[in-house]
Formats: sequence, C-alpha cells, structure tokens
Amino acid sequence: MSDCCDNSAVYIFPGDDVLFVFTVEDTDLTGTKVYLTIKRDGDSDPVVDLDTDSHTDPTGGISTITVPKATTITMEPGAPYTGTFRMKSAGGIVTTPGNFTVVVERPVSTRSD
Repeated sequence: MSDCCDNSAVYIFPGDDVLFVFTVEDTDLTGTKVYLTIKRDGDSDPVVDLDTDSHTDPTGGISTITVPKATTITMEPGAPYTGTFRMKSAGGIVTTPGNFTVVVERPVSTRSD
C-alpha cells in the first residue's frame, strides 16, 4: 500500500499489485472522479492511467486505486517515474493535489507461490 502525494516518493516492486491510497483532508469526494497517472520521465505515454469514482471513504476524503501486477511488471527498476493524482469534482472543477516520485526497486526474488 502506498500513501502519496506532496512530492513524496513511493517505492514499488515490478510484478506487485500496488494499492495507492489518496487522502484529501477536509474534502468530501462524493461525486468526484480521481485520476492516477504515472509516466516514465521523458515519455509522453503513461505507464499507468487509471481512474475511479468509487471511493473508500468519500465523506472522509479517502480514495484507493490499485495498479495491477500486469502493469507494474512492465516498469523498469531504477528508471525514473513521476506520478500525478488529480480530481474532478461533480461540478467539473479540476485540481491536482500533488505529484510524487515512483521508485521501482529490483526484487531479490520473484517467487509468489
């Protein structure tokens, strides 16, 4: 599980399902769409481009997006990635609470049995 934003770093391993938890204080997310985009630095196409309008705790400002292992397995350890968390309210207002760095680490083992 990864809590992010505010220019923090999120550490992940290729082949893991990664749960991103976004918390926006003093914000009701009811009717809000949340977007998660992760790009390799210098690339124009995103590696991760997901969104949700179903939140973990909408009145508490908490939303969760899972990046599946089929996506993270394609991410190269040591390569620079940057993520962005954006929101679009029911009224159409778009805000970007923050960017974050994604650090893809090299696992010691890829066993999962």
